[in-house]
Amino acid sequence: MTAVQECKIHVDHVEKRYQVGERQIVALSETNIKVNEGEFICLVGPTGCGKTTLLNMIAGLEPVTSGKIVVSGREVQKPGRDRGVVFQQYALFPWLTVRKNIEFALSMRGIRGTERSKMAREFLALVNLEEFENALPKQLSGGMKQRVALARAYAAQPDVLLMDEPFGALDADTKAQLQEDLLTSWRQLKTTVIFITHDVEEAVFLAQRVIVMAARPGRVKAEVDIQLPLVRNHAVRFSSELLAYKNDIWNRLHAQRVDEESIHEN
Repeated sequence: MTAVQECKIHVDHVEKRYQVGERQIVALSETNIKVNEGEFICLVGPTGCGKTTLLNMIAGLEPVTSGKIVVSGREVQKPGRDRGVVFQQYALFPWLTVRKNIEFALSMRGIRGTERSKMAREFLALVNLEEFENALPKQLSGGMKQRVALARAYAAQPDVLLMDEPFGALDADTKAQLQEDLLTSWRQLKTTVIFITHDVEEAVFLAQRVIVMAARPGRVKAEVDIQLPLVRNHAVRFSSELLAYKNDIWNRLHAQRVDEESIHEN
């Protein structure tokens, strides 16, 4: 008998509107998403479709206009330790060493002394940065800084990890390595992940499910289940199966652009 999956995040008929002068801008319209416990989903869509707005509302960084967002059975009203956020900008404390940046997250959990240092080193090992524990952020490459940001997010032990294009500024080789490392960490920690990207190939490689969003107004257009091996490596990245999913999602995005252009012409 198959176990029933628990709904970890429920975005329930959410709308987000902004007042700009005398006009109301609809950033998100009637958005409904359910994310299961331990699931890894990616959001893709054109600029202006409300991906980051949605992520910020799940994080509790800005309020919904109508509808509600429920995480672990509780309606989101404000930020909380159960939700970690990783942005494209690394947001590290430049005056702290790599290890001290990780220890900051642990101190927020009330962990003190030698135990905190020990755990910080364990999280650095998870992202392969043990040798750089005493380095300052300015001494690291962009990919290494993002590894530190990930380790700090893991150290906070959130139930939900919200990621807004964290690899967008990295070169292709570093990006590919961090994608594989992220999946390895996700399998170990069993965190629920929502990951925003403009890179369709990245979305397919990472996700168990890709949510395709449309703009004007922002809304969910489609959901695509990704039936690829749980352990994803170089072979999976160049497989015909991944290419088929990538083409399917690209076609959905292209069809949206054609529809929008047609509406504007009329």
